[in-house]
Amino acid sequence: MHVLYVYLINNFFNPLQLLRSIWSANVLFAITGSIVLIVHVSYATRIYYVSGKKLPIPIFITFISLGNFSLGWALMAVIFEHPIISSITGTADDMGKAVFISAAVTDIIIAGTLSYYLNQARTGIKQTDKMIDGLMMYTINNGILTSLFSIVSLILVFTFPNDLYSLAVSQVIGKLYSNSLMATFNSRKSHTESAPPSLEVSSYALSNFGASSNPAMRGASAGSAGVIVHREEYAL
Repeated sequence: MHVLYVYLINNFFNPLQLLRSIWSANVLFAITGSIVLIVHVSYATRIYYVSGKKLPIPIFITFISLGNFSLGWALMAVIFEHPIISSITGTADDMGKAVFISAAVTDIIIAGTLSYYLNQARTGIKQTDKMIDGLMMYTINNGILTSLFSIVSLILVFTFPNDLYSLAVSQVIGKLYSNSLMATFNSRKSHTESAPPSLEVSSYALSNFGASSNPAMRGASAGSAGVIVHREEYAL
């Protein structure tokens, strides 16, 4: 909003101001990098537990996210050194491309990994498997949306390197990541209420989940929504 105020109100009918960068737009890269790091580490933790505490993929995701976070802050510092937008070339362009590529790749890895382990948690019970399908849809949709905007921003950086088109799209990315994480937390209630009476549903965080080594008896774990469904055993 500050960017719009500066360009459209304070400098109304002053097109030359569009050539200068605004501090509130510059810090956006660092803020978005911080948000992306928090969200990716949250999903990496979920993958760690839903995979039976296997470390390679969560470590890889965290490593890429830390790189994305560092690039975001470094890019902000570089942009502050160039008050004229057209002078932001070379290193800054390469850093921006690396930020969008790393974010898109990490989103795809997270969505694919969580979907894989959720699919492995199927029990054969119709209601439980239906719930897992819904959780997989949450995971895939969140990953596709954020990675799509990162890819679009990357394309705009390559196509219009001296314009602000990529900045306009990248402003939305931080909000998408925040909404993705909030939607994951909020979906716990809906999945808990939709569970059948024959299922015991606990809205614990996914960090409490441990995959059972016996596929026939393990519960279905809600990877992105943090819902655990346990099969009840009845004495006959």
